[in-house]
Amino acid sequence: MKTVVFSGTTEGRIFSKELAALGADVLVSVATPLGAEEQGSLSGITVHCGRLTPEEMADLLKGADLCVDATHPYAVDATKNIAAACKTAQIEYHRLLRAESPLPAGSMVFQSAMHAAEFLAETQGNVLLATGAKELAAFSRIDPARLFPRVLPTLDGIAACEAAHIPHKNILAMQGPFSYALNRALMEQFHIRFLVTKDGGAAGGFAEKGTGRAGHGRTARGAPPPGRKGRNCRTNSGTLQGGFGMVTLIGMGSGTPELLTAQGLAALQSADLIIGAKRLLEHLPTGCTENRKALYKPENILSCLSEFPAANAALLYSGDTGFYSGASKLLPMLRAFGISARVLPGISSVQLLSAAIGRPWQDWKLVSAHGCACDPTAECLTAEGRPVFFLTGGTETPATLCAKLADAGLGDAHGIIGENLGTPQEHLAFGTAQTLAANACAP
Repeated sequence: MKTVVFSGTTEGRIFSKELAALGADVLVSVATPLGAEEQGSLSGITVHCGRLTPEEMADLLKGADLCVDATHPYAVDATKNIAAACKTAQIEYHRLLRAESPLPAGSMVFQSAMHAAEFLAETQGNVLLATGAKELAAFSRIDPARLFPRVLPTLDGIAACEAAHIPHKNILAMQGPFSYALNRALMEQFHIRFLVTKDGGAAGGFAEKGTGRAGHGRTARGAPPPGRKGRNCRTNSGTLQGGFGMVTLIGMGSGTPELLTAQGLAALQSADLIIGAKRLLEHLPTGCTENRKALYKPENILSCLSEFPAANAALLYSGDTGFYSGASKLLPMLRAFGISARVLPGISSVQLLSAAIGRPWQDWKLVSAHGCACDPTAECLTAEGRPVFFLTGGTETPATLCAKLADAGLGDAHGIIGENLGTPQEHLAFGTAQTLAANACAP
């Protein structure tokens, strides 16, 4: 799954790194070299540095399955452009938000930086501006000698201060977020009466700014972050949070209702949405919703869940969810997006074959040849005398595996082929690898 994350924020960095750790292909786009420096390098993450037009964003999104806008809460234009680019590229869009912060006692809230400046123009005393270099123009009515802007230590930040005629001794070029102790020290050092800040949330050190000014003036906060439509980000886990219902991953065994566990049956019959392969949806028990989607790829399932966020969804898998199942790939993705999920195991094919032939499977060597390359000869020769169980699927069938064994000189090895296990069409074939290679197996 390829995900494009527009970042430059703490939560964006955390989210992108955790997503990459789950195996996703992540492209992170940041606007400045400083953003690229903070993002760092990590396996699975490609970093694009530079400001982009909506058209360039759309080009960057080509081939992606998902876009996450993790830009700053006040980056209104960036968010508009990203949303427009996603619409053009027809890519699913999600907004990653910071939780709003409680206001410290004695704070004042203004609708914009300009409104805060109008108030401050009628006051006396020094002002610590923690609103960023882009907002300096809004405070042009105030004597520059009163202003102590805290900006990023970049040429653009210093140039913005010089353009606003801020005395060089007043420029605080620093990279945050900042601790309570540092905020308090700065306010004492420069005799600050007013601190002007945005609600940058915990990642932006909002609480430390508010407490840092205690006993040294008042906090003036600009408007709350605009356009708060999205999902909150818990910065300690980097997950998307949302109003999703419970998602239950259910192992259906052979795919027949009779082999469902009682828990699986109850979860299916209470689900508002059921997702799974077409074959599994065709054999659901009675009492299940008709809201069914024939999907199996993780990116398509995530997209479907975003269309029905409040639904309690059931995701179906053949066999057992813990035995070479697609559930193993989807489950960490669900958790990365903050979606509550639980797993209800099913009866696996290895259990069904074991029961059918009346032999315990506890010492079997388990190998998957389902949709992946498999060397049956090497697997058998390294089994140290144990029976080898092959889970087949796709182009690899029991017959092709037996043919490979026969070609390698193991044609006399004894084997058992189990087809349609756990169903009325169950069939067992016994023989040597040589004879079983000619067996016409069920799809």
